[in-house]
Amino acid sequence: MVLGLIISFTSFVISFYTCKLIIDAAEHDPDFSDTLQKYYGPVAYYIGLFAPGMLIVGAVSVYFVIMTQVSYPIFLAIASWCSGTDYVEDMTPSPKKFSPFYTAIVLFFVCFMITSMKDLKIFMKIGSFGSFIIMAIMAFIVVVGIYSLTNTSYTTEWFGTPNNDWTTDDRTIALFSINFAPIAGVLCAGYFIHTCALPIIRSAAEPEKNIRNVFLGYFLVFISYAVVGSMGYIGFIGIKFEHYFVNSPPQANEIDQNCLNMFEYQ
Repeated sequence: MVLGLIISFTSFVISFYTCKLIIDAAEHDPDFSDTLQKYYGPVAYYIGLFAPGMLIVGAVSVYFVIMTQVSYPIFLAIASWCSGTDYVEDMTPSPKKFSPFYTAIVLFFVCFMITSMKDLKIFMKIGSFGSFIIMAIMAFIVVVGIYSLTNTSYTTEWFGTPNNDWTTDDRTIALFSINFAPIAGVLCAGYFIHTCALPIIRSAAEPEKNIRNVFLGYFLVFISYAVVGSMGYIGFIGIKFEHYFVNSPPQANEIDQNCLNMFEYQ
């Protein structure tokens, strides 16, 4: 847990510093690709256009996978509640049964129809509530963490992977674990707003406070990652989720990437 906080803080410092360098170098340029062209020529200009586009494609792909993973248990729970049938959850994509395979197809056509619409004002208005949704998710994870602190006994160890007995209410928290690779890429993507920083600060009401505001933005992202990561780690290994760990194979005794999969929907 401590190692995750250190990695997140390091990402915050590096991302803010590099974003500040872009702002300082761009001066009055509307886009950083224009700055690259000014200093390095047309090749750098096209690289400046192409590289962020590739990153966005990767981010969109990741978000689509996340939407699929989140939607599948929701659809499964709704089907179970409506039919009274206890469906077996299986996150392995398969065309032979209802699985994330079909959820991805449904989401693809939904996203295609939405992006094909000419008037997207309604979705822009919905998107304006994104900050409230994020706060709600953070509050939910914090509540889960606090709830687990009330009914689960925690101890800490500095290094290694804890060997918890999931049938008891005792849990061990690893402060430093080598299993940090899955969060590394997410952290980098979460802190990356370099490509849209210039258009945002160009419309600032008080441009003299741009650097301070950018710092506060990055710092709040770090705080959100720290709170969600710490309380999520504590909360989702609590006694409430005993059924998930007991019924999971030994190699899967980790918090699920989609926390909805850890709840019982019966």
